[in-house]
Amino acid sequence: MAAAFQTISKEALRLPPRQRYALVNLLLELNEASSDSENMMNDAWEIEIKKRVDQVRSGKVKGKSLAEVVKRLS
Repeated sequence: MAAAFQTISKEALRLPPRQRYALVNLLLELNEASSDSENMMNDAWEIEIKKRVDQVRSGKVKGKSLAEVVKRLS
């Protein structure tokens, strides 16, 4: 992977300025899209956690002890 990165970096430095700029924009857009997906996933997990906590607190579901869980997994 390091060798591929070095090769790509050297090639990128040989690009004319406009093409380097376009490459930088592409990489930044890919990074932002990844961050957006991660943020959406984190938001979904927060909603799910809140829902589960609310269910336990309201008595709709009953939690299990650690011993019960360990026994079931064994």
